[in-house]
Amino acid sequence: MTTILVDNPSTQKKEEWLKFRAEAPSGQGQDVVVVSGYASYYQDQMSGSEENDYADVPYEITLWVGPKWRELNDVSPTAFLAGFQAYEADEAQMTGMEIQECHWEFPDPNPTQQIRLIVKAVMMGGEHAHMTVVGYHLTARGWLKPNQNFEEINP
Repeated sequence: MTTILVDNPSTQKKEEWLKFRAEAPSGQGQDVVVVSGYASYYQDQMSGSEENDYADVPYEITLWVGPKWRELNDVSPTAFLAGFQAYEADEAQMTGMEIQECHWEFPDPNPTQQIRLIVKAVMMGGEHAHMTVVGYHLTARGWLKPNQNFEEINP
């Protein structure tokens, strides 16, 4: 079955950021930021198969997260299922969702100067089973763009 691309959530909740500096002996330490958040999707963006309740439907979910970076050295991301809906009792017995992989990229050029998370997931349970919220958490290290307010954060 062909992987379905789900590019950008319908809404993205306010992220929580924790920033600190890892000081190097030279005094020019890198910024370290911990980010966590939730991305919501419309009910029909990630559903089970219309033809077979037992079939795995693969998805590749992409979203831009965290603050803006000048240079990024490393990211340690994870993603998790944070919400689902199942509307038919018969199909709910066969519903299955799995996050299979979560990795990151900092493409060049980068339109947002943010980290792009790429999450691979599968959905099973028929057309009435839906993955609706994906949560994520990551730690990133590099050099942030200046003048970002870490007290009021909205993606």
